[in-house]
Order: sequence, then structure tokens, then C-alpha cells
Amino acid sequence: MTGDSPSSEVELLCAEYDELGHPGADFVALRLRDLMAAGHRLTGIEAEFRRRDTRFFLLGLPLSPDEQAHYQLFHPDEAVDDTNLRFSLWIGVNGRNEADAMLAEASLTRAENAANLAVTGLLAERDGPSDGPTAKELLSWLLLDAPTWTARRDAIRRHRNLLRDPWIRDRLDEAVEVVPNPDSRRVVRAIRDLVVRATEDGPAAAFATCESLVLEALEAFLAAPTWAAAAEVHRAYPDELGGNLADEILAGLKLDARYTAAQLAVLDAHGQVLEDAWDHGIEAAATEAQRRYPVKYGTPAAEDHLLAAVSAPDLETARDILLAAPTEVFLAGPEAVLDLLRRRAPDDEIWRVGLVADAAERGVEAAYADWAELAETTGIPQLTVLLGRHRGYLRDRALELLLTAQARAGNQTAEREIAQELAERRTPASPPGRRPYDLVNLGVVSSKQGDLNTARAAYREAHQLLAAVGNRALRGLLRLRAGIFAHDYDDDFPTAVHHFRGAVEDFRATDDTVSMAYALERLSLVFRDLERGDALIYATVADRLVLEMDVDARGVAGDYDHVAFDVYRGMVESQFLFDDFAAAADRANWMLSDPETQMDDDERIALQRILVACAIREHRWGAARKTVTSWRADGFDDWASLGHATVAAGRAAARRPGKAVAPSRHKDLAGLAETLRGLGAPDEDIHQLLIPTTWEALSDALIDTLAGAKRADPLMGRRVFGDYEAEAWRTRSDRMAPIPLTGGPDLPAGAPWREVIAHYHERDVWQLPDLAVLGPVLDRWSALSRFDDMARINQPAPGAGLDVYFYQSDPESHLASLHGCVYVPESEMIVCSLSYLEGLFNAGQLTLEAEEAMLRESLAGSEWEDAATVVATKVRARQRVLLEWVIAHEIGHAHHGHAAGAGTAREALALEEEADAFFLDGISADDGADELYLAMSTQVRSLYAHEVRRQWRRTPTDQERQDLAVRIDGSPDETGHRPLVFRAVNLIRSLLRRKPELASIDYIDYYDRFAATLEGR
Repeated sequence: MTGDSPSSEVELLCAEYDELGHPGADFVALRLRDLMAAGHRLTGIEAEFRRRDTRFFLLGLPLSPDEQAHYQLFHPDEAVDDTNLRFSLWIGVNGRNEADAMLAEASLTRAENAANLAVTGLLAERDGPSDGPTAKELLSWLLLDAPTWTARRDAIRRHRNLLRDPWIRDRLDEAVEVVPNPDSRRVVRAIRDLVVRATEDGPAAAFATCESLVLEALEAFLAAPTWAAAAEVHRAYPDELGGNLADEILAGLKLDARYTAAQLAVLDAHGQVLEDAWDHGIEAAATEAQRRYPVKYGTPAAEDHLLAAVSAPDLETARDILLAAPTEVFLAGPEAVLDLLRRRAPDDEIWRVGLVADAAERGVEAAYADWAELAETTGIPQLTVLLGRHRGYLRDRALELLLTAQARAGNQTAEREIAQELAERRTPASPPGRRPYDLVNLGVVSSKQGDLNTARAAYREAHQLLAAVGNRALRGLLRLRAGIFAHDYDDDFPTAVHHFRGAVEDFRATDDTVSMAYALERLSLVFRDLERGDALIYATVADRLVLEMDVDARGVAGDYDHVAFDVYRGMVESQFLFDDFAAAADRANWMLSDPETQMDDDERIALQRILVACAIREHRWGAARKTVTSWRADGFDDWASLGHATVAAGRAAARRPGKAVAPSRHKDLAGLAETLRGLGAPDEDIHQLLIPTTWEALSDALIDTLAGAKRADPLMGRRVFGDYEAEAWRTRSDRMAPIPLTGGPDLPAGAPWREVIAHYHERDVWQLPDLAVLGPVLDRWSALSRFDDMARINQPAPGAGLDVYFYQSDPESHLASLHGCVYVPESEMIVCSLSYLEGLFNAGQLTLEAEEAMLRESLAGSEWEDAATVVATKVRARQRVLLEWVIAHEIGHAHHGHAAGAGTAREALALEEEADAFFLDGISADDGADELYLAMSTQVRSLYAHEVRRQWRRTPTDQERQDLAVRIDGSPDETGHRPLVFRAVNLIRSLLRRKPELASIDYIDYYDRFAATLEGR
């Protein structure tokens, strides 16, 4: 069911009703039936009618005694239980007066009517049309009231002579032409064809070739709980299941790559029975099927019991379900259970498969006793005993529990042995999430022991399997651990960002705000190490989450107390790093004085060090000395010595910032080298610090050392040309792990966006992009927008913030009207093609390897020859600005709330310029205008060549590129976007109008001429 208001559908209904000259209530009834089938509710439709003050009114009226005798209520949406319906629908098309009269006659108020509409359905004759219907009554029933195709079939068989009336044929032909909705038109055409074939060629031929009727028969055949019941279905549908069309449909289904092996086995079994029935009759076929396939798996009876068991909230409930299940269920095998587990269960814990498998082998009670005993056992000796007793899934679970127990006990050797055994010898046919779980556990303990090669290999394999983990809480935890390894042990910042940012979305989907806050703090830590403003974005969002949490909240990543402390400390470090010393000091003081905040001596000293550093920055010498003196009294002599030296250097820098100083010979800094060595500083860093310099430079270095702040290389810390961006771009393919599409029925064309999002989520269409590249871009610009928060990525349904969805394929063409990366205002979301975004990196049509080879050749023999790879990567990293601009531009549309479809070309251009202005405002505020100009100006001719190749299927010559000699079409697409080169040139011109100091007047004129040539002026 959709919660969307049917605004656009009601608007279309009103327009069509007027265009067709007010065709009456029957027309409205057809459209309402479509809306109800699509998930809209009568209460919402009536509310939209009233909001628009239309001529239409909907009333939910009690059934008369005559109606109760001859009709039943039904709802076109299969999700609605017809047994809950109480009232029949009356449709008024003549305005308020008619509706008021009907309400008065039924003694209903408008509020009572609104309540009635929630349980109102459509009328359908109980068994079909009356025994002696007129042609008009029969036609009306076939079009509007028939509940199923089987009911239509039975009515056609009974009233075949009446259907030969030419009037019926004429009316059906007219209906095919006038029904506006494509789905309704398809149904009406199928009814017409069925009637015509039945009257001309006979019922058997008509029924065997009506696709809708054959599909209904096949659905009943597949859903029959036993082969005996399937034989009954076959006897009820001899024409439909005995014809070639049924075989063709089954054969076509088996070609669909989206179906699992278990689903294909079901189709094969039923296809074989139909073939046997054709040769030997259905009785013999059913008998043979019972021998071949004792469990008719795939039927609701089998699936319902299995699904209930694997979805049970606990062992006791699962046991009770299995005790009540028929014995045939236990013959389904582990693959059938795993198939359900992947598709429908809430998580992939091993007991869900193990209990069913063990119950099939030893009986439900015996299996339950073993699993219940294991669930209650926590001690290492007791678990070791059980480990020796069990095998299969029970042994795997005992190993998992023993691994946790050994980790808590700090026994890394035993922990490593268990992790290795699970990774190498876990029971086959285990839930899909267990393999990456085992690998990450092996990676964790291997990294603790310093075996980074084993850990790295385990994490690399686990990364490729994470998408298969159905339990998003577990997936988020595994991503979190993989990110910690990448950051803490591997110094692989892009991979760390990708995993942490992915974990945020997993925890968001499970409402685990505690773990979400922790993942955000880890993101902030990565960017603090890079000295990047993104750190403050992530720290602020994490801080906001903690403030909204309950103090007794827990998550898979930890409890409130530990996570809140890490987040608050991260905010202090971020505020200090970006020179908000007053805020950092206030937060640190609050944490140190709060009696509820628990911390050890090292954590307390770390906060006090930042407090002292803030005091020195703000020239509060007395406060700084007081804290430093307390360290000496508490026995922290090395920190006290460093603190006194830092205060002395700070005072000297305040008085004489540019004066030279030799730290190793100054009396106030005596013993500094020994102090730093005692604190664990490497000799190389100590030597660097003691090189003669100025008081200001020395003070800055000592303050950062005291606070534990890391400063990035100032020359390589920029967002476009920085080391992080270059490395993230170069390695982005390593982090991509595509998810295969899953099967399922298609969603009708034209479905509301919320339904498309949910449906494509179920089919795994939404693919996680490389978040090392895209995550910071999305979050930075979303935080600058009116949403004031991080973007939500690939969530099951759009929420309160800015949602962004990424896709590689569009299997049902619901996204065909969206080109590249587009803002969709109806749901406050942005939809991006990953292929399009990847193309932005390759617009120049030079691979990284080719560009590196060219640079190496040009630099041969020079001092830069060995740096060719680095230089090539930096140059290619400029193209990342195209991606940032495209995404920020769409966020700009969202920020301004632009509606879809501007009325004129001028209006469309104004919207595009306003979206670009949002991007330029952010770039200017970030002092990135020079980076943007340099990056864009070096790429416009490559973008021109890219567009020539796209439109003309050839590569322009160098002279054509120089002269812009090949005319290209600059017309906007359906989303209002012109080709990228037109947009890029306009962006550069807008930037130069804002910042003319970036280029000489000649270059400003050059881009004006460039734009004029593109436009053909």
C-alpha cells in the first residue's frame, strides 16, 4: 500500500472526464479500480477530490438486503483482506448537492462516511451474472464485476449464445478505444479477444489461448498444497493447462535469470507433471509426481511452515511451529530453507537453518534440546565440552560462541585457531552472512597478532561478499570492523571511508542510532587525520544523534556510554583542529566535570592536553599552567614537562612570533628531546622538531603535539587535487561489489516513485557506489543545503532528509525518463546512474595507464621521471570535480525545491543557473574557486570531444577540437539538462563573473567566444 496522495492521478481523471464529455460513473469506476489496485485507498482519493473541490464524491453505503443476497464485496488490491470490507462504494458525479442528498438518505455525517470508506469495497456478483442477464448486464459484469478470469470463463461458457449479439462486440471494440489507462485497456482487449474466440472457435480454443486465464490456472496449479490438490486444479482447468500456451509460459519463466535454483526446480517439477498429464492423464501424472517429488515444495503449505520457522523470533517459537508442521516440510532440504532465509527471514543466524536440518534428522524435540542447551551455555569449559559432542550446524554455533568467549578472555591464540577453523571448515549450505562473518573475525584477530597479510587477504575476500549478508545490522558491523582495519592498520583511508559510510546506511536501515553515531565518529576520525573539513560535518551529525539518544540505548557497535564518550571526544578534537578553541575547551571542561562520564587516566589526560592547548591558543597562561602543574602532582612528569615547554613557547610566540630560536639550546626547552622520547615519539620526528626555526612555528608544532592533533601536508590537502582524492579515484574499482538482481513480478509502468523505490529495493537494483569518492561529496553538499544533514543512500523508502539512489541497470525501465543524475521533486530524492558517473571520469577517453605512459615519456630523463605515476594520478583527479559539480548541482535543485518541468526554455535555464549558483556559493565559501577554475578549464575541450563522439560516433581531429568545428546539438533532454560541455562553459563564465581575478581579460573573452561558437553564433 502506498501512503502517497493520488494527486497527479486525480488531476488526470478530472481532465479526461472533461475531455470525454462527462462519460458518467462507469468511467470513474474503471479509473478508481485502477487506483485501488495500485495501492491507493478510497479515503485518500476522496480527500484529494475534496481538496480540489471536484464534481466527484465517494460514499461508503451499507448493503441493502437484496445486495447482500446477490453480491459480495471485493477490493482490487490483493493486499487488502476482503473479509474486512463492510460497505459498498457509491460514486457521485454531479456535485455536492447529489452527495448531500445521498448522505441524508443514509443518515450519515461526512466524518462517518470517511470512516466507512476505510472498509469499503466494490460489488461483485457472488457466482457470476444472473441466470438470464441482458446483453448490457452481461457486458457490464464482464468488464466491471467479474472477480477473476475463471469467473469470466464460466460466464462465457454459460452465456455463449448471448455473447454472439453484435451489440456486445461493438461495445467491446469501443471500450478498447476509449479506455485511457494502458493497464485497463489491456484487460478490456483481452476480454474482447476471449469473447470473440469463444464465439467463433469454441470455448476450448479460447480458454487455452487466453494468457490471463492460463496464468491464473498456472498460479493455482503451482500453489496447490499437494499433488492430489494439483490434480484437482488440472481437472478444473483442462483446456488452460492442457494447451501449448501453458508450456510456453513455464518454459519462458525458466529462462529468467532472476530465479533461484530452488524456484527453477519447482517450475521443472510442475512442467514435468503437465507433460505427463498430456501423455498419460492427470491421475497417472499425479501418482508419478508423488513418487518423484514427495514434497511439493514451492507451494504455500510448504513455504508457510518453513518461512514461519526460519522467521520465528526465538528458538521456542520455531520449535512450536515445527511441531505443528506436516512431516513433508522436513524433506525440503537445507537449500530450500536457505532460499527462504535469503528472501524473507529477518536475519541469517545459523540456528534458523540448523534447527530445521537437525529436526529433520533427529526429531523436533531432540533438535530443540541441543540448540536450547547451546544457547544457555557461555563458559569456555562448558562450550568446549559441547564442541566435542556436536557436529554440523551445532558445532559451527559452538565455535562461534567459543570465539566470542576467548576474545573476551584475551586468549588470542585460541581465538585465532577458532576463527581459522570456521573460515576453512564451516558446514556447507550455511547462511550467506556467515562466510564474511568468519573472514572478518579472522581479520580482526590476525591484525591483533600483527599478521597483516592474513588479515588483509581475509578482509579483501569479505568485502566482495558483504552484499550477500541479508542482516543489515550484521552487515554494518562487518563493514565497521573492515573500516577499522583499513584505517588503523593499513593506512588505507579511501577503503576506510567506504566501509564506515556504508555502515552508516546499514545502521540507519535498522534504526541503530548508537552504532550509526559510532560509524560517523570513525568517519570523522579519518578526515581529522587528513585535516579536512568533512571531519566536522561527520562529528556534528554524530553529536546530534547522541543528544537524541536514550542513555540506556545499545547497538551492535556498543552501548550509549562508550559511544557517547567517543563522539564527544571526537567533537572536541574536530573543534580544536579547525580552530574553534572556545567550543573545544567548553566541551572538554564539561566532559571532565560531568560525574556521569566515566574515563581512565589516559582518556582524562588526553582531554586535559587539548584543554591546555586551547588555553595557550587563547593566551590564558594561568589556566594552562594550573593544569600542567596538576600533572606533575599526579605523577605524569613527561606530560608536565611537555606542557611547560609548550606554554613557554606559546608566550614567546605571542611576544616575538618571527624571532629565530634553536630549541635544543634554549633554557626553557631543556630536556625536550628526552621528554618526547619518553612519550614514545620517533627519533626522526624529534630531530625535525628541534631544527632551528621561529617561535611561532615552534609553538604551533608543540601545541599540536601536546593536543595530539595531526596536520596534513598543506600543499596536498585540497579537495580536488589532494592525495586522498587521487588515491580514492585510482582505487575506486577495488571497492565496487555489484549485487546480482533478484527475481519477482514486475511493477506496472507509471507506478508512484515510492513504489518504484521499494520495488527496486526488493530486487536489489540499488547498488552501493564507491563511497570513498561519492560519500564525502554527497554529505558535504547535503549539509550545506536546507536539509542540513548527511544524505541518505539507497534506503528502502525515501525519508525526511535528502535521499540518493544509485543504479547500474534498470530492468523494468522505470528510470527511463531519468538521464544521468537527476533530482526527482515528488519524493525529495536524487537518482544517479553509476555508468553515467563513471563516464564523467572518462570523458577525456584516456585511461589512467595511457595518461601515465604519456607523462612518463614526456618526463623521461628529467628529475620528475620517477614521479610520473603520482603526477598522472593528480592530473586525473581533476576530473573528480565534474562528478562533484554534477551531484552538487542536483542537490542545488533539491535545496531550492525546484519543481519538475519548467514551462519555458528561459525558465528552465534560470533553474539550471540557480542550481549552479548553489554549487558556486559553496565552492567560494570553501576557498576552492581557483581549484574549480583550473580543473574545469583544462577539461572543456575534452568534454567537447566527448560530446562529438556521443552524437556523431567519431572522434574529432585535433584541429576540429581546437576550432570547435563539428556542430553539436545543445538541446536539453527530458530532465532539462543540456550536454555537459554547454553546462561546463556556462559554469566557468559564471565563476569568472564572480571571481574575475582568477583569469586575465583575454581568458574571460575566450570563454565568451567559446560559448558563442558552441551555440552557433
